[in-house]
Amino acid sequence: MADATRTRLAPPRLPRPATLAAAVGDVAAISAFLGVGLLTHAIDPLAFPRHAALTALPFLLSWAVVAPLGGVYAHGVATDPHATILRVTAVWTAASLLGAGLRATPVLPGDAPPTFVLVNVGIGLAFLLPW
Repeated sequence: MADATRTRLAPPRLPRPATLAAAVGDVAAISAFLGVGLLTHAIDPLAFPRHAALTALPFLLSWAVVAPLGGVYAHGVATDPHATILRVTAVWTAASLLGAGLRATPVLPGDAPPTFVLVNVGIGLAFLLPW
């Protein structure tokens, strides 16, 4: 009887290829946004790869944590434009706030004044939503 009541853990599921493609596309869109941001501030990401990586790290890390929790990669979201817009907007806003908080620490370059956060949310969405 004890065997019948024992709970079995399911093996971990690998992400679907479409989910992996979406995640790679999201990382590319966020990276492009951050690269353009660096260029607009006269910082060449290729000339200063360490600075570029440290600039991107808090936002990419925040996206990697918040996007799955916020359901961006949930089944059916990518095929529903309304759900995609709502979830990506909410998740990018949260990831931007978290990333700005990380960026405001002494460990990473830059700071995070409110105007930066607002611009980051708005222009980041301009890169993420069309893709």
